Amino acid sequence: MRKVVFTINISADGYCGHTDMVPDEDLHDFFAGLLRDSGVMLFGRVTYQLMVPYWPEVARNRSEAGAVHEFARGF
Repeated sequence: MRKVVFTINISADGYCGHTDMVPDEDLHDFFAGLLRDSGVMLFGRVTYQLMVPYWPEVARNRSEAGAVHEFARGF
């Protein structure tokens, strides 16, 4: 049986907002690890539109390094 993993970026005080944080190398490394172990990803429409075409373009152009690039490749 496979695991279902739910992830969300949320602050300690319960705030969700992608524009109020700057993801660092550690955060990208954490999510890149989740993607490496994933078989399927499921996104809502708005999240998908935030992620595509940016991350596939980063992976194709190799415009980032380290964990950011690994996250883009996994995505």
